[in-house]
Amino acid sequence: MEAVSQHQALKEKAKQDYQLYRSNFSLFWFLANAVYYIFVLVMVETPSSSAYYSGNLTYLDIFTMYLAILVCFRSFFGLIYVLKWNYRYAFDKRF
Repeated sequence: MEAVSQHQALKEKAKQDYQLYRSNFSLFWFLANAVYYIFVLVMVETPSSSAYYSGNLTYLDIFTMYLAILVCFRSFFGLIYVLKWNYRYAFDKRF
């Protein structure tokens, strides 16, 4: 009986630790995106009111493309993961 309660307490502590980790990571991610947004606003200067592309890649362009690729990658494989588990829950009796 005591081993079961200890196991349950460990599971609850692990759950709380994970929730804390997720909230801290989400806060860090939000702040990093806010800093990047401010960085882009400060560093980008357009000569006129209409922005144009001159064909030269700068470090800001490359980093922005890297972030866009990362978001697309995570979104695509996240969608595949969710669809896989929804399919398993709907049609596979083991889950």
